[in-house]
Amino acid sequence: MSTPTQPKNAAASKRIRPRGEIPPRRSSKASPGAPRPRSSAGFWLGIQLPPGTAEREQLRIERCLHDHLVDCGLCLGGGTQSTLYVEPETASRELTLGDQVELADWCLRETKALQIAISSLTSVSLMPPVNLEVWRIQRWDLAVLSVSMLYRLGRIRATQYVEILGGFVPVYSGDLLT
Repeated sequence: MSTPTQPKNAAASKRIRPRGEIPPRRSSKASPGAPRPRSSAGFWLGIQLPPGTAEREQLRIERCLHDHLVDCGLCLGGGTQSTLYVEPETASRELTLGDQVELADWCLRETKALQIAISSLTSVSLMPPVNLEVWRIQRWDLAVLSVSMLYRLGRIRATQYVEILGGFVPVYSGDLLT
């Protein structure tokens, strides 16, 4: 005679990680080797960490970023050492300015980034194009804190968030962070 199994309590099974421990990588819905249909557009993300950031901290940020993108239905479609190309996980999903603002706001909350740069939507995914419009956010800009709080409280929209913090400006070097 079998006894019914009891569901595990999710809160009790969740392990609290000590500060600085690297979280395990969550798997995305699609297997890494499976080809994905290309979407029409994605955007480039550049994160500048403070000089001397430990490799362990960089790895933790990379894994947390990957997990956050999976939760948002996004994925990394390529990139270089300093910049990453973010695209939708499925071809049916279109990216919006709201996706870019949400990612920028998450980076400000969850990383120690000094500067975040996000490009306008582009279909070029091999490397950042030479002519590109980029929105740069400096962590220590006083407007960032207030605008970020207003956005999280629902008092301003994504378009206002970007406009208040300077908007997208043309960059002719192909480097998002300089």
